[in-house]
Amino acid sequence: MLGISDREELIDRLVAQASAAAENGEADSIVLGCTGMLGVAGSVRDRLHDKGIHGPVVDPVAAAITWLEGSVRLGLTPSRTAYMTPPVKD
Repeated sequence: MLGISDREELIDRLVAQASAAAENGEADSIVLGCTGMLGVAGSVRDRLHDKGIHGPVVDPVAAAITWLEGSVRLGLTPSRTAYMTPPVKD
C-alpha cells in the first residue's frame, strides 16, 4: 500500500525520505511527483524546517498549473519537432 490515503502517514513518509536524501547530500530540493500528494507540500516543508532542513518543497499540481499559466501568457505552443502536427482527416 502506498499510504497516500492517510494524510499523516503520507507526510511522515515524505519527511523521512526527504530528510534522508537531504542529510546524505542527495537532494536540496524536493519535488513531489504525484497529484495524490496535493496539499501536503506545506506540511512537509514545515516539518523539514523543524529538523533544520531548508529548501523548496514543490507541490506538483501548483507547479503544473503555474507552468501552464505561464505558457499561455507567453503564447507558447508545443514544438512540432517533438510533437508532429496531426494528419488531416478525410
